[in-house]
Amino acid sequence: MKAKKCRELGIDGELIELGEHTRTDELLALIAQLNHDNTVHGILVQLPLPAHVDTERILSAINPEKDVDGLHETNIGKLQKENTAVPIPCTALAVIEFLDIMTSTLKESTLL
Repeated sequence: MKAKKCRELGIDGELIELGEHTRTDELLALIAQLNHDNTVHGILVQLPLPAHVDTERILSAINPEKDVDGLHETNIGKLQKENTAVPIPCTALAVIEFLDIMTSTLKESTLL
């Protein structure tokens, strides 16, 4: 679905599918390779990962500048401090937009 949306938007995207038995060290090596590839501008890891993979190590290994989901601890910290230089992950942005709409709606409502 994400690969299809990339194509629709004219974004060069590559889907790298790994087997369910991929080890943490194998995924870390792939992320290191993508981090150093200047043609790669964003990395998105599909969660949840299999139970035997260390999710925290994987997310921490992604270069914060290439962290599409904003789940690297650096980006979470910057987001918490409302640092506008950090792209807001789409899920967080959707929640913010929803809350803005609901707050506005509640302010205009009469509560009984």
